[in-house]
Amino acid sequence: YQAEGIFVNKITADGQYQQPGTLLVPQTYYQRSNLEMACVSGVCLLTFNDQATAGAVRFDTNLNVLGGGMFTLLDGAFVDAVVANGSGFYAVWGQQLPNFTSAILGSRLDTNATLLDGTNNLISDATQQGVSQAVLGWDGANWRVAWSISFQTYAARVSAAGQVLDPGGVAVPGVTLGATAVTNNGSMQMVRSEFANNEYDIFTTNVSASFVAGQPVALSVGAPAQVFADSAIGSAGSLVAYRSDTGSAYRLMAQPLDSNGAPLTAEPIQLATGDYLDGPGSPSVAWNGSSYVVTWGQASTVYAQRLQQNGSLLDANPIAVMPGFGPADVEAIGSTYLIVGRQFGITTQIINVYAARLDGNSGAVLDSTPLVVGFNHARSVSLTTMGNRWFMAYQRNFTHDNPLAETKGVFIETNGAVGTEFQVYGYYSVSGGNSMFQVATAASDTTALVVQSAEITSGVETDLIGVIVNSDGTTQPAQNLTPWQGNQYRPHLAWDGAQFVMAYNEQRNRFAPLTLDQLDARSDLYGMRISETGTVIDPQGFIFANSELSEGNPHVAAANGVSLFAGSIFQNGQAAYRIGYQQFGLAGNQWPVAVASADQVSGDVALTVNFSAAGSTDSDGTIASYAWDFGDGTTAATANPSHVYTTPGDYVAVLTVTDNQGATTSNAVAITAMAPNINPVAVINADVTSGPAPLAVVFTAAGSYDPDGTLGNIEWDFGDGSFTYFGSPAYHTFAAEGVYTVTVTVFDSRSGSGSASMVINVGPEPPNQPPIAVAQVNVDTGIAPFNPFFSSANSSDPDGTIAAWLWDFGDGTTSTLPHPAIKVYETPGVYTVTLTVTDNDGATGSDSLTITVLEPNTNQPPVAVANADKTSGSAPLTVRFSSAGSFDPDGSIVAYFWDFGNGSTSTRANPRQRFTSDGTYIVTLTVTDNEGATGSDTVTIVVGTPVTNQPPTAVASADVTSGNAALAVNFSSAGSSDSDGTIVSYSWDFGDGSSASVASPSHTYSAAGNYNAILTVTDDDGATDTATVTITVIDPSAGCSSNCAVVADIRLSVRRNGSLIARVDVVDENGNSLANATVAYTWTLPDGSTVSGTATTSSRGTARINLGNNGSGTYGINISDVNLNGYTFDADNSVLTASITS
Repeated sequence: YQAEGIFVNKITADGQYQQPGTLLVPQTYYQRSNLEMACVSGVCLLTFNDQATAGAVRFDTNLNVLGGGMFTLLDGAFVDAVVANGSGFYAVWGQQLPNFTSAILGSRLDTNATLLDGTNNLISDATQQGVSQAVLGWDGANWRVAWSISFQTYAARVSAAGQVLDPGGVAVPGVTLGATAVTNNGSMQMVRSEFANNEYDIFTTNVSASFVAGQPVALSVGAPAQVFADSAIGSAGSLVAYRSDTGSAYRLMAQPLDSNGAPLTAEPIQLATGDYLDGPGSPSVAWNGSSYVVTWGQASTVYAQRLQQNGSLLDANPIAVMPGFGPADVEAIGSTYLIVGRQFGITTQIINVYAARLDGNSGAVLDSTPLVVGFNHARSVSLTTMGNRWFMAYQRNFTHDNPLAETKGVFIETNGAVGTEFQVYGYYSVSGGNSMFQVATAASDTTALVVQSAEITSGVETDLIGVIVNSDGTTQPAQNLTPWQGNQYRPHLAWDGAQFVMAYNEQRNRFAPLTLDQLDARSDLYGMRISETGTVIDPQGFIFANSELSEGNPHVAAANGVSLFAGSIFQNGQAAYRIGYQQFGLAGNQWPVAVASADQVSGDVALTVNFSAAGSTDSDGTIASYAWDFGDGTTAATANPSHVYTTPGDYVAVLTVTDNQGATTSNAVAITAMAPNINPVAVINADVTSGPAPLAVVFTAAGSYDPDGTLGNIEWDFGDGSFTYFGSPAYHTFAAEGVYTVTVTVFDSRSGSGSASMVINVGPEPPNQPPIAVAQVNVDTGIAPFNPFFSSANSSDPDGTIAAWLWDFGDGTTSTLPHPAIKVYETPGVYTVTLTVTDNDGATGSDSLTITVLEPNTNQPPVAVANADKTSGSAPLTVRFSSAGSFDPDGSIVAYFWDFGNGSTSTRANPRQRFTSDGTYIVTLTVTDNEGATGSDTVTIVVGTPVTNQPPTAVASADVTSGNAALAVNFSSAGSSDSDGTIVSYSWDFGDGSSASVASPSHTYSAAGNYNAILTVTDDDGATDTATVTITVIDPSAGCSSNCAVVADIRLSVRRNGSLIARVDVVDENGNSLANATVAYTWTLPDGSTVSGTATTSSRGTARINLGNNGSGTYGINISDVNLNGYTFDADNSVLTASITS
């Protein structure tokens, strides 16, 4: 459902979402909701809430609306569910009964949506307690319905014949009603969400065929979420610590790894546990040369646990280091650890940073009174070692609700002496960006790097800011390490002995929707190397996790040139996060630098993108190979490939470079390939169109829409030199008398625009202008009984309002509704439907259209599509044929017959044939549907010496070639062919800057003018041909308004002797034929010469113009004037040119 109405879209078997959608139900004053749909036998039934009724619409699998469009299925009730069973539908609904009780009711429906059981078939008992929304399914023999009353679930069976087998329902204790699927053994599987332990979890219960509920089974708590990884590198391996979360418990786990990253224990080691209120917080890990220590906050205490390198615990119970809470951090100098955490000050609005030393050998806490190392409202804290001192950086706000923050630094000596804190970075706001602000630090013996997230540019994006801190506490100027789009945040830092290594969240290549946000799904995990002097080595960073689902909480530990990256990676099979890790820099080899770029990152399909790996290097070797994955299933192995995206969508193109020692690094570029923009359509309305000065008018753009997106700005030009007005409604007062053309221009999100205008008369009332009738129908052909939906929505009155409507349906019936939807044609035939509109001054205007009603059950023939994997080659030539794409619009294909043109045949759908002799073979596929109708298609196979390719023949046509703006035209390439192959592509240039690449597109011309729509067809050997159809779009507000002579149409034909005839129709502004009008014309011959003359219209208003045979080629005719006493030639609204090829 969109603001413009209810649309339907297809999703193909390979997951492609087909755009644009097909409008099923046009908008009205009422919003629609609660969409329910089912399909059977090629018919889909959609129901929806429509004010106080249940509306419905039927359509086929080709998205064609059936039976005339929307209709009312239920009055005073809404459909809860509709399900198909192979031959028809069943619908259930809750309804208030006349005695003010309520109940669940149901009915079968046939494919015409007839309620076979009426609207009074009770399934549940009537109750004054209210019934829930019902659920429904088909078990292969019966319908299964379930509902609840006062938290008690009930279920019942309804037979295929519509009989309620369990009147009132059977109570099913022990189960909560939820989303339900019915199995073919009669059981119902119900799924629901429940709130427990501060989280929503998913539970399911099976209800047996005899309505007995089984035990609830928890679905979403089976795989814990592994989050907040931290790690440290030891002398012969590493340790990764993390938290493992379910809805009922938090567990702190540790996993020791060997130097190759393999686990040293069969299972992770549990260090602590608790629920979500008093369970462990996020861990921090350090190595002191002989043991690891893991520290964390829990239950207002900061704890530590020592482990040997193989994971053995050195402490029987965790060590209580000091009061406080996390996140904590820890680093070691020699055997001594320094652990930092946070504590409340004199009030909970003051948070200070405290530290305590821990003897790594004995486990003794060396500072019984914790050291105060940070003040005020401290937030993010990070600790490292610089030589024989600890260095801590932290972010603090001045108060708990003050968005102004700064980053401070302080040195702590090994004896516990705390230095004077100093400014590292700030001041800065923590109210911008994505509000994720975190500080990280690491250090060599003489230099520390502090990285933090901060919003410094747009107000909506977070960047990573790096500051070098010297050993004397002085700092170097801050630099933006990630000066590109998207948020970068949650940094972690390590020193690997030669350079800084950073892990962080990177958002620049993410297209995930805002609703996908478990931990931080809208980001990838990236790394970056930075030199000791602050020079960025990886100018774009590099990827270490970029799944399509989500990642979060990156971390890095490093030593001796080896870096261990870790993070939480979402695993779809387990519906939870798992800790993932990867090592870089093994065997002393530095991984290469990957730099990926593109000359353009967005545009319309077919979008050609030139990719580049320029800037990719390897500091200790060479790059041996490049590999590009363009994100659409295609790849390249060159450094700088070019790629064409042919399907609209969001793509992440990934470059992977490999150095001469086998190390790899990846980077990515986000590409947005868009469908060509369709300009929006403007509609203008006014509450009054004339009156004395000063005239106050309220304008609206109601009804304006964008066919492929949403409307943006709405701009008004009132035609009197006043300032431009924006928005709808628009209010304007015309102070002076005059005739003003008011124009509204609507814009879409891609800078496309569409305009509409109207005339406002200020002053004495001008002569009344008649209204313009526009009769429209949603579908003009159908099977009896046929219920089309008529509309006069585009009818208008140039100087007033339409006061009355009269529809003559051509069968003796009429309607005075503006948009009648209740007309049903019972008898097959062709009917002329005429709309007559009357304006507020009594003038009238008419328009007509044709309705074709077919005999019931008139079979439509199937469509055959013959395909071949190859169409030429040397003998013997084996060809695989395919009937893929063949279909029957109203049934099914039951038989296939192939004639291979060499005396052989096959009845398989997809046969193989071996051609042993040279020659050209016309292979014919004939398909037969379930009613015995057939359809055929051919493909040509050339065996032997290739023959010269014959170009294809293009044939372009349109259902209308002239009309008022906005003019919707359905183009067709029917008749186009290739005599010695197949047409493989179609390209339309509509002449107004728009294009299409389908065989028979639709296009709307929003501006007046003459347009040459050019069709280009390309065959399977690359040859092309073009054809042109001319479209004339008329501005109904331009030209004269009364006593106008208008050229309505020019029809050209070629006689057998090669001579030409032009028939020129002349009418007045109301469409009445004008006799005795003199038409001045000029022929343009194939050789460029011209022939001019005049001709007079007959009593039917048609001038016949003859031209002799002047050879083959293209002839054109131009009308330069129409002369008739008392009439003015209206060239603006006339068809002036036409052409034909003889």
